[in-house]
Amino acid sequence: MKTPISIAFIFFVALLSPLSYASQCSGGGAQPGWVDNPETITADHFWAAGVSEDPDAALSERIATAKQNALKNLSEMIEVSVKNSLVLEQASRTSGGTELTDSSLSSITKTSTNASLRNIESIATWEDKDTCDLWLQVRVSKKHIEEGKREGLAKTLFDALNDHLKTLQDESLSLNNRMTAVDAAIDVLPRIA
Repeated sequence: MKTPISIAFIFFVALLSPLSYASQCSGGGAQPGWVDNPETITADHFWAAGVSEDPDAALSERIATAKQNALKNLSEMIEVSVKNSLVLEQASRTSGGTELTDSSLSSITKTSTNASLRNIESIATWEDKDTCDLWLQVRVSKKHIEEGKREGLAKTLFDALNDHLKTLQDESLSLNNRMTAVDAAIDVLPRIA
């Protein structure tokens, strides 16, 4: 049988539990606008944010989780942007030549995203005093994204150029096939820049 003292103690501990949870969070002041609008593209940068929702984890783990989530969000933004720009670029080409396949688009996009993520900057953190969620904001410059896209595109185009050169050198193929490979190789050269 529980004594009145043990019941009072349990009641007291139950009352303090929410208070002790709330006291773990220092809070980061007023909520910044980027928490409500975590993914943004400006004239110079792609911005994203990530959150860690585990108040019991060590601070370093919470920061690492928030950063990982921010990088995931940022990489998704970059992938969509790069793929869309490559599709538009290809659609605007008036001449024939090397077309980008779904596989090569994916490869370029992945190369571009990886190259871009090497250049991210962590900008700000904020802790929600009510939930103890830790937010982290990151950004990457559009210049780095464009450089990554060009790096991926150049790799793909070099591979295509090599394929055209192999076709050109294959004496078992008809002259017409070999000349088509020459035309395709000539089309690729100016795009590798």
